[in-house]
Amino acid sequence: MKKTRLAIALLGKGSANHLHRKDVVKTFLDNNFALTFLIRDDYRDLIAPLHGCEYTPITTPSHTTSHLRYLRGLFQYIRSLYPADDPAKRFVFNVRNKERSLRAQVFHLTLRQLAKSRSLMTLLVVIEEKLYPKLKVEGITPDTIDVICLIGFGGNEIREAYLARWAAQHRIPTINIVGNYDNLSTKGFRGFTLTHLAVWGESMRTDAETLQAIPKNNIHTVGSLRYNNLESYISLTKKAFLERCNLNPNTPTILFGGGRDEFHYFEMLEVFQLLKKHHKLQLIIRLMPNKLLMQSPEIQQLVQYIKNTEDVFLSIGDQSFLHGDTTQEPLAIEEFELWHSLKYCDLVINLFSTLALEACIFDKPVINMWYFRQPCRMMLRPPVYDPYNLEQHIRRLKRFGATVDVESRDELIRQTFHQLQYPDQRQVNRQRLVNHECGNLDGKAISRLLALCQTCVKQTS
Repeated sequence: MKKTRLAIALLGKGSANHLHRKDVVKTFLDNNFALTFLIRDDYRDLIAPLHGCEYTPITTPSHTTSHLRYLRGLFQYIRSLYPADDPAKRFVFNVRNKERSLRAQVFHLTLRQLAKSRSLMTLLVVIEEKLYPKLKVEGITPDTIDVICLIGFGGNEIREAYLARWAAQHRIPTINIVGNYDNLSTKGFRGFTLTHLAVWGESMRTDAETLQAIPKNNIHTVGSLRYNNLESYISLTKKAFLERCNLNPNTPTILFGGGRDEFHYFEMLEVFQLLKKHHKLQLIIRLMPNKLLMQSPEIQQLVQYIKNTEDVFLSIGDQSFLHGDTTQEPLAIEEFELWHSLKYCDLVINLFSTLALEACIFDKPVINMWYFRQPCRMMLRPPVYDPYNLEQHIRRLKRFGATVDVESRDELIRQTFHQLQYPDQRQVNRQRLVNHECGNLDGKAISRLLALCQTCVKQTS
């Protein structure tokens, strides 16, 4: 029986975390699929091959004029401003525009006005696609592929958008898979015409229809490939895992996941020392997998400090932080410690990150740390931080009442004790949030994606 030839684009950490997985590969190989991962040439040495798959380096050469490249870049920038009326988008735009010259401010304000119209964004996509009359992808030929899976929808995924347009020109069915629960609402407007979009649940389906103007029939609810069966990744008991981290299985455990700012990690350590004066506790600190953060001198000091600190364990999301390009995001995020920490901790503290949703999946109480240190008196102006709490997906998360926000150290200490004492207080709200964002966590997301691939191939045969 002829195998269905599936190509999976492995062009960034989104695809590595959601598609380059043993369970994904096994499901497809067991159902008569031949898998080829299309990888960037500079990622060749960063990927650990999975058995039974082929790995093909590809490049997407550009032989266009500088004027055409400028026009494409302009369209992409306008799409990145969409939806321009969103409070978070407006906040970031205003901060950046103040730093521009008067002429530049007027120019960017004009572009922002254009980014308010969904109809105009749709028209820009049609025009932009006309700017790519004959695309080339070196390393593969279209007659060797039956269907392609991509992470992303072309908002800011330039390479994925190029590959999707190339596939469309050769009539290869393409399935675009949403990687993170905020992508459809925060990454601007899509970059091409999507014929098959795989979403997690009702929340993403709504964003796809209302924000991205994707027809209902082109949207398929499959669930989250990464989150659909998290319990299957738990291989150690609570006792075994915490002892592996030099922690006590009988002591309440706090998991803290910070952002890109070094301050919050040190603040959490100080808060932890204050908490320990009143209660026996232990702490797992999860460092954000960001190359620039990891190479910060302050973070290097933090790593050394925690090694000699009792009741604290450091979990590093970027396992390859000691080498590689300082600006290149890690392809694979460490997940063994992440899932076990979420499973066996008693409370999660974070900074409005995806960790909040993951904590709710594991039914853990969540606190969002939302305060910063006072700026130095010698500074001419206070630092400007991204308005995480204004992001659309965070506003939606907060409406479910599944998490608690704190805006001071005293409030964090008070809420930490409260959430540890009453962990079930927001349990129903957490479940409602997970159902809305993640869809059906029944362990069958990969099977639903496989069925979608089979349907796409039959429709084009």
